[in-house]
Amino acid sequence: MLECHALSKGFAGRLVLDSFSARFDSRRTLLSGPNGRGKTLLLKIIAGAVAPDSGKVVFAPGAGREAVLASDGLVPPGLLTLAEVLAFEARYNPVDSGLQTSLIAELGLEPHMRKTYASLSTGTEKKASLLRALTMESRWLLLDEPFNGLDAAALPVVEQAILADARPMILVDHQRRLAVDTEVCL
Repeated sequence: MLECHALSKGFAGRLVLDSFSARFDSRRTLLSGPNGRGKTLLLKIIAGAVAPDSGKVVFAPGAGREAVLASDGLVPPGLLTLAEVLAFEARYNPVDSGLQTSLIAELGLEPHMRKTYASLSTGTEKKASLLRALTMESRWLLLDEPFNGLDAAALPVVEQAILADARPMILVDHQRRLAVDTEVCL
């Protein structure tokens, strides 16, 4: 279970999230709403990548990293290669190395391992973001438009990996490719 208590966040005088409160306790929750309502921002706040102006996120007590996020808005430094990013993250976070090896092959990422992040195409960057989130151990999985920008061969691989993941998750998916237990609208 995780709870958002009166989360607010604004940028340049514009309030994007305004006292948002919700309890997430389903296995798979769809976060929905029109563009610009703060769905990606909310995921970043839950993941700890952005601090709210007010309010708080509370996770049920437990051990381990609370949440990991796959989002186009969180990109590692462009001078690092994909292999360097994976090695760095594995140094500080437990990773399912068997799943990581499998997904690298299934997503066709092997030829891109020595390329810098700055040189990756949008689709390859999306695959790398999903690879990192799906293989890094955490109590919650947060997915921001996980199917956008993927090629036809990657879609079923990513869908199967998400369905096989036992963690509770919150996802933004305008295509609604996956069945969900609960929907929270912003």
